[in-house]
Amino acid sequence: MKKLTILGLAAALVLASNVASHAGSREGKIGIHGNFDFNTVGMSDMNDYLALQGATYVLLGATNVSVDKASSGIGGGGAVTYGFTPNIEAELGFDFLSTSGDVNFTDPSTGTAYKDTISLPLFGITIGGAYVFPDVTQGLDLKIGLRVAYDMISGGKYTPGFPGTTGADLTGSGVGFGVLVGGEYFMTPEFSLGLNLGYDIASLTPITQSSSGVSSTAKNASGNNIAADYSGLAVQVGVSYYFSSGAASK
Repeated sequence: MKKLTILGLAAALVLASNVASHAGSREGKIGIHGNFDFNTVGMSDMNDYLALQGATYVLLGATNVSVDKASSGIGGGGAVTYGFTPNIEAELGFDFLSTSGDVNFTDPSTGTAYKDTISLPLFGITIGGAYVFPDVTQGLDLKIGLRVAYDMISGGKYTPGFPGTTGADLTGSGVGFGVLVGGEYFMTPEFSLGLNLGYDIASLTPITQSSSGVSSTAKNASGNNIAADYSGLAVQVGVSYYFSSGAASK
């Protein structure tokens, strides 16, 4: 049994060594990428609105009033990359992010609990590039990347909880920017696992609210346009597959 165990460990080490030798030049390679994202978000205007709405319910006599502010979001995306040189690759992709905030309250006359919700899902088309440091250690590439995105609020809604009140559809768009640092570990010459850390800047204004066929620009109590601020830290975990070519052989 000991002999088999030692042989098994030796085989695993040989396999790991072989797997870890596959990182290298990006030149001529086409990559397909998919990722899961966790982001922090600013959303100060939306959170101020939720806090004001909660204070209004208190003045109206509601009980158990609480505000769940929007502070983070989850999402994902995909991209296609092409390596123009051994170290430089360009990217075209898309991403989405879901974030929301709530006001919870109870009608004291009936004891019924209600919840108002603002949801602001984001969809973006992205273009960018990265500088890759291949084979920093065996099988591991590091990268620094920049990107520009055209972002759109897709399916945004204000949904009031109290019966008989009217909600609204929320829309908006704008340009966002992002920077990231990350790494890819190659399990095979074509397949890798990746981890990226970054920061996104995306504040969309004005926001249009549409209800019962009437549209208007969302404003705060001071009369200023409300912004949907998705800026914040981003963590991406993903998988990638590269199509090999003669110019891209490792």
